[in-house]
Amino acid sequence: MSESPRPRAMAPRRPARWLLLALPLAVVLVMALQGAFLAPAVSALSPGAVAITAITPIAPADSNNPCGSGPRAMYLQVNVTNTSGGALTGLSANFNGFTTAGFTLTAGESPARYIGSLAAGATASLYWYVTYPCTIGTSTTYTVTVADSAPGTVTSGALNLTTRAEISASAGGNVVGMTVPSSIVVGQIVPVTVNYDFGNPAAGADAMIEPAGNLGFAPGCYRLVGTDITASTFSAGPLTAADNQLYFPSVTGGSSNTLTVVYSFRVLCANSGATAVPFADLTSGTPQKYTGNFGASFSFPAATNPFTIGKVVSPATLTGGGTVTYTVTVQNTSVTAALVDRITDVLPAGVTFAGLAAGSGVTAANSSSLPAAGATGTINFVGQPNVSYSVPANGSLALIYTATVTGTPGSYTNSATVVSGTLTVGPAAATVTVGLAASPTPSPSPPPGATPSPTATPVPQEESPAPTATPTPSPTPHATATPHATATPSPTVAPGAGAPVGPVDPGAATATAQAGAPIIPGLPNTGAGGDPGYGPVAVLTLGLIALVFALAAIARRRRSRA
Repeated sequence: MSESPRPRAMAPRRPARWLLLALPLAVVLVMALQGAFLAPAVSALSPGAVAITAITPIAPADSNNPCGSGPRAMYLQVNVTNTSGGALTGLSANFNGFTTAGFTLTAGESPARYIGSLAAGATASLYWYVTYPCTIGTSTTYTVTVADSAPGTVTSGALNLTTRAEISASAGGNVVGMTVPSSIVVGQIVPVTVNYDFGNPAAGADAMIEPAGNLGFAPGCYRLVGTDITASTFSAGPLTAADNQLYFPSVTGGSSNTLTVVYSFRVLCANSGATAVPFADLTSGTPQKYTGNFGASFSFPAATNPFTIGKVVSPATLTGGGTVTYTVTVQNTSVTAALVDRITDVLPAGVTFAGLAAGSGVTAANSSSLPAAGATGTINFVGQPNVSYSVPANGSLALIYTATVTGTPGSYTNSATVVSGTLTVGPAAATVTVGLAASPTPSPSPPPGATPSPTATPVPQEESPAPTATPTPSPTPHATATPHATATPSPTVAPGAGAPVGPVDPGAATATAQAGAPIIPGLPNTGAGGDPGYGPVAVLTLGLIALVFALAAIARRRRSRA
C-alpha cells in the first residue's frame, strides 16, 4: 500500500508588501495633516521686534507768565516701528505715566492705543494729549509699552519731556487761518486745516506744530490720528513730505515762511463739542518763540450718531441641527463716511461660529481680528485702526457669516452691537427655531389641525418642515421665529471718554490674551489664529487606521481563497 504523501508544512506568511508600506505612509500622512490643520506657533513679541521713539521732547512755557499765558498742554508723539523683519499683528500700546508731578495725561485721555497690524518696517505714530507744569526747565521721563497677542511685551527706555522758556511772538508761527467742518458724526475722520505764518529760522533752529494747547480740550472725544503738511515754504524741516510729525529738530528757511497743516481727528463721542487752541514754535533769533496770537481757536460741533444696525438669519427654522447664515447690516445715514471699530455678536449656547460667508463686507483683509472657526459665546470682528471698518456715506456695511446650530429643539436668539468710539448701537437680534416646541404635559398627539387649547391660536409657519405642523401650547404665540429681525434705530450711548476700543482704543491697560488674537482689553479674545483643536486630525487619523485595517482584511481573505 503506497504511502500517501505528507502535506507540506506551510511557511509562515509574510505581511503583504503593500501593508508594510501603507502603515508608515499613514503615519507620515497623519503628521503632515497635523501640520496643516494645527495653527502655527506664534512667537511672542520680544526686544528688537519694535523700536519705540519719542518725537516731541519740548513743552513750551511762556517765559514771562508760564502759569497764566501761553500753552499748558500739547500732543506728545511716540512712534512705534516694526523692526522684526516680518508682519506683526494684534499690537497695542500703553502710556505708562510720567515720573514727575505736574505732568499728566489730560482728563479724558486714555493711556491705551490699539495699533492692530503693522507691516515690516512700517511705523505707527501715536499721540497722547498731556498737560505740564508751569515751571520752566522741569524735566520728566515716561515709558511706553507695546504688546502683541502671543502675548509678549516690549517697554521703551526712559523717554524725556522738558518745559522750555519761550516768548510769544509772531515769528514763532502765528495762526492766520483755520477750517473745520460745520457738522460731524461719530466715527468720522475730521480734517482741520490750520495756516501758520513764521519768521526767519535761526541757525540750528527747531520747530513744533500743535493742533491744541489749551487745558479745556476734550481729547477723549476728538483724537488726533495724523498730520498732513499740504504746503510749506521752508527749505528743511516741516516740508510736505514730513507727514505725521509734530516736532522738527532741524529747520531752515527764508526770512518769512508759511505752512499749511491738515490735522486729522477721529470723532469718538456723540453730542459733545470741543474747542482747540492751536499753536507752533520756532527758534527765530533768541529766545525761542511760540505763536504770537495764541488764543485763536476753532470749535468742533457736537457730533451726531449716524449708525443703525439690523440683523437677519436664513433659514430661520430648522427641523434639526444645521447651518444658518447671519447677516448683520450697519447703516450710515450721514453724508460722510464713518468708521466703526468692531461688531460684537453674542451667540447662545448651541450655536457655533463657522466662518465668513461670500459677499461679506467684513473680510480677513480689512480686519485686525476675527473669531476662530468653532468660537462660541461672545465673538468680535475688529477693524484696522482709522482705516476699517468704513461705512460709506448713505451706505451700509454687511457682516455675513455662517454658524452651526445644535439639533436640540428650541429657539436660539443672538444679538449684535456695533461700537464706534464711545458709542454703542444696538442690539439687533435674530432667532433660529429648531424643531417644534415640546408640550408641557404628556398627551397623545392631536390629529392634524386640532387645537390643543381653546384659547391658543395657531399661526401658519412660513417655512414649514413638513406639509402640516402640529401646534403646541408653547408660551410663545408663534411656532417659529420671524426670519427677519427689526433694526434698532435708537442707539445706546456708553458714557465715559475711556470707552473707545478696537482700532481706536483698546480701553484698559490689561487684557486676556490668547495666541494669534490681538490684545483688546475689555473684549473676550476670540481672534483668529488660536488653536482650532484636534477635531479634523482625530477624524482623519481614525479614518486612515480604519482604511489600513480594511485593506489588511481584504488581503487576508484573498490569501485564504488562494
